Amino acid sequence: MANAIVRLDRVRAVYNGNIESVVYNAGVLQNGFVGIAGGYATAADRELRTLVQPTAGAGNLVLIYSPEIVKSEYVKTDNALENFSIPAGTAARAYRIEANDIYSVTTDGLTLIGAEPVKGNYLVADNGFKLKEVTAHTTEKFVARILDIEVLGTTTVVGQAGAISRINKYVVIEVIKNEA
Repeated sequence: MANAIVRLDRVRAVYNGNIESVVYNAGVLQNGFVGIAGGYATAADRELRTLVQPTAGAGNLVLIYSPEIVKSEYVKTDNALENFSIPAGTAARAYRIEANDIYSVTTDGLTLIGAEPVKGNYLVADNGFKLKEVTAHTTEKFVARILDIEVLGTTTVVGQAGAISRINKYVVIEVIKNEA
């Protein structure tokens, strides 16, 4: 299973600097995950916060997106965006997302109802780091709408009857609300 890929289409925090540095020590993070910026990682720390897994219906979410810098490139696939992850205990960028922000995430970063996302459905927080697709929303504090589905990429031939698919399906998401 590939890791999620994110594209920040129109996220206000990119321009106004409303970005947190977070750390999650209990496991590996992926770009496209959402969480809650908790308290400071240490008593002496003023910059690094802990990342807390959201519960169903939670709000005040931050979007995890760190630059995809891969330092080990032994084979061509090492540098693929879908192979990037953030190791446990490593600082990651967390963007505070607001109403009207638009970003895209590949389907690997979402919990879908079926095999394919449905344009017009909604995304809400679930028990874990992935947003969950729903057909309707009620009292959730975070709600986003699926605006579009875009397929980007190409197949790369790697030799003797081998091909690596670099075709990624992005779900374009507009945040409707993200209340505390």
